[in-house]
Amino acid sequence: MPDTIVFIPCSKSKKPNGGIAGQGVALTQADLPNAWNQLQNGKQQIDNYIRQQRQPFNWRIDYNSPLTSAIYLYQGFFYVPLQPHIPKKLQEINNVRLRIFIISPAYGIIDCREPIYNYDCQMNNNIADICRNVGLIDIISDLLLKLKPSRVFGYFAGINHWNRNRDMSRYFFTEGLRMACNNGLKLNCGGCFYRSPRSQGRRAETIFGALARVLVAHNKNGLDCTFADNVPHNG
Repeated sequence: MPDTIVFIPCSKSKKPNGGIAGQGVALTQADLPNAWNQLQNGKQQIDNYIRQQRQPFNWRIDYNSPLTSAIYLYQGFFYVPLQPHIPKKLQEINNVRLRIFIISPAYGIIDCREPIYNYDCQMNNNIADICRNVGLIDIISDLLLKLKPSRVFGYFAGINHWNRNRDMSRYFFTEGLRMACNNGLKLNCGGCFYRSPRSQGRRAETIFGALARVLVAHNKNGLDCTFADNVPHNG
């Protein structure tokens, strides 16, 4: 089992180029012994909801796009600083030292190597409601309790309390980790590196670029526990 689990956000900007990371490893029922059906049900409900939408017209999952591993599909502000470091991270994953998951409004949670279709939707409003109702918090908790990492870190913008009008990725990560700890997950350290939302005047490029640079710097320090002590709260 990997010693460290990392959760990161998806991004609006995507490039479905057909690139596959390694063997294209995806989550399986073995990863989610108690919540696999919830994850599948959530994906189906979101797909059905998106298919029914007429506005905004560009909401869709493009099943004609080439399947692309998530770590290669996303091209937004968080991923640009990460791109030079992706080969090293995939090597750490192959060596079972690390596993990276992405919180996605179309797929719930995905292994970063999983091949997925291009899509355009956001983790707010009705989609966030669906994810909450199908138990995305329980799904994240079940995954962590199965993998039993000693360190869990998230890197997210936004808020950590429920507000369906905002992106809820950080909320789902925080509450999923909290539930896992309450249900017996024993950590050496864990938590969420975050950046305050755009309502406080910061641009998306500044917010997500900073988070990505923190992840890169954290990785250079071995994803250890002391790194977090030097990151200012509310800074």
